[in-house]
Amino acid sequence: MMPNLRELAAADLKTQNLNDWSLPIILIAPDGELINTDNETGEVLKAVQILYDRRKLDPATGEEITVHEPIISVTKSSLSRIPIPGEKWVVKMPISPREGADLETRQISGDRSIESGDSLDFVRLYPGKVIQS
Repeated sequence: MMPNLRELAAADLKTQNLNDWSLPIILIAPDGELINTDNETGEVLKAVQILYDRRKLDPATGEEITVHEPIISVTKSSLSRIPIPGEKWVVKMPISPREGADLETRQISGDRSIESGDSLDFVRLYPGKVIQS
């Protein structure tokens, strides 16, 4: 039987990104369940990518601006439970991409839906406001 190329590509991409670009995160489900280990490996849960800044249009001027609104990409296979749109999840994420950076607690934004689909096993999370702990 021929291997599924999409599954092989997803596994290769996860392995490469977790070696080079990954950062530790902790997800907290709406019921309080803590997800801090990788469902496949049992190791520390890591985002394969965290983009700390993004471009968007300024609603007042229509000009493109850079804003500090992180986007987290994590593989679905790493999660024991997948966030679904409408649920109120919390994420603890590094405040910067520097090794050993402190974690800050953010709520997954209700303004932007969690993105999933068939894009090589990834789910995108949009952390919103900082939660004081």
